[in-house]
Amino acid sequence: MAGQKQPIDLLLHKGNKNLTKEEIERRKAEEVKKNTDKIKPPTHLSAKLKKEFIELADELLRVEIMSNLDVDAVARYLIAQEEWLKCYKLLKKMKPVILEDGQYVTNEHYVKLSKNIELWYKQARTSAQDLGMTISSRCKIIVPKAPEAPKENKFNKFGGGKK
Repeated sequence: MAGQKQPIDLLLHKGNKNLTKEEIERRKAEEVKKNTDKIKPPTHLSAKLKKEFIELADELLRVEIMSNLDVDAVARYLIAQEEWLKCYKLLKKMKPVILEDGQYVTNEHYVKLSKNIELWYKQARTSAQDLGMTISSRCKIIVPKAPEAPKENKFNKFGGGKK
């Protein structure tokens, strides 16, 4: 079973493929180009979330893992994170057990809110993973770097190196 097709820059960086110049050019032409010219906060975000969007997008662009296609994913992450925080703040004010008719019973509002918190947390975590914002997801991302210049042969000064 064949693995996923890897970007040509990554293959060249690894150095384990013997490709001709023509094959490299063809592969580069076939690859999907990552456009970043239309990254701006979606209109449905609040002013606070738009500011957070810009900060997060700048960071993701800096590490070269965001494109125009990721705008909605970032917005979904921010919305999920904000809703999780709202629910969490409400939950902190509640008691899990309340006194009702002389008996201690489970606070049903607390239970429902706990479930909502779990749902928003899972959505935020999944979005963060998709965007490469968790430690484990960043470890899976391999950003190719320019190859280093070859070192000079130390024997050249004696006339024994390659010419």
